[in-house]
Amino acid sequence: MKRFFLVLFIATALTLLALYRIDGFYLSKIQGSLAQGTAVLPNSASLAILRQPFHYLAKGRQCFVFISADGQTVIKFLNYSRFSMPKWINLFPWLHYWEMWFVVMEDKRRLRFEATINSFQMAMNELQEETGIVYLHLQQGGHLPILDVVDRAHRTHHVDLNCTAFILQKKATPIYEELDERYRTGGEAALNEALQSFVSFLQKRCALHLADDDRDVGINFGFYHGNAMLLDPGRLFLDPTLANKLRVEREIRIASKRLRKWLIQNHPESVSFLDQQIRAATA
Repeated sequence: MKRFFLVLFIATALTLLALYRIDGFYLSKIQGSLAQGTAVLPNSASLAILRQPFHYLAKGRQCFVFISADGQTVIKFLNYSRFSMPKWINLFPWLHYWEMWFVVMEDKRRLRFEATINSFQMAMNELQEETGIVYLHLQQGGHLPILDVVDRAHRTHHVDLNCTAFILQKKATPIYEELDERYRTGGEAALNEALQSFVSFLQKRCALHLADDDRDVGINFGFYHGNAMLLDPGRLFLDPTLANKLRVEREIRIASKRLRKWLIQNHPESVSFLDQQIRAATA
C-alpha cells in the first residue's frame, strides 16, 4: 500500500511539474468552435507579422499570449478550457444531479464564449486604436499562414491560423511600469500626462456606452507610443445606463479605483491630478 501511494505521489508531482513547465498550454486548448461567418482577409502588414515565429509570453484569464520574434506584437489565442466543459466528463456515468449541474455549467461557459466574442468584435469596431488590435480572426478562413509558436518548454508547435480564433495586438508597456518610467524621466508633469490619457480612454469608452467587467488596471492597461491602451478587450459589454451622467461618473471612478490606490502608495503627489481629471471628464 505504501508503494502504491508513493507511485501515485510521484506521478502526480511529475504531472504538476509538466503542467508548470508549459503553463497549462496545449494545442487542444486553443482549438474549438469559431464564430459564424467567414473571416475578413488580413492586410499585407498583418500577414508580414504572422510570417515570423511567436514565443510564449503569458496566460491570461481568457487567452494564451505569445510575443513576436521582433517583440512588437502579441498574438492571443482563446483558451477554450474556459468556454467548454472537459470532454472526459462524458466518459463516466453520473447521478442525475451532477448531469444537470454539468448542463448548467456548459450553458454558462457557452454564454461566456459568446460574450467574449462580442466583446472582441466591439473593441475592433469601436476602439481599435485604443486596444491596439492589428487583426481580429474569429471566423473560419482568411488565407492565413501556418504559424510557428514556441511554448514555455521551448517546444515548437504549428498552428493553422485559418481555423484558430486569435487576436493580433500591438505590444504595450504595462501601465505601472510606464507610469514609473514617465516619472523617472519627466517628473510629475510627464506622469500626469499619462494619467490624462488613461482618463480620456475611460471617457471615450463610456461615451460609446461600453462598460468593462474587469477592473484590474494593472493587468488590463498599458501604454503604446505614449497613449493608454486596453490590453484585455474581452470583458466589454453594452450598458445603456451609461447615457446617464451620474452613472458615467461612477463607472470612471470605479474603473480608476485601483490606479488611484497605486498612486497613493507610489506617487501621492499625482492623486489630486487624477481626481481633477475624473471630475473634468464627468462635468
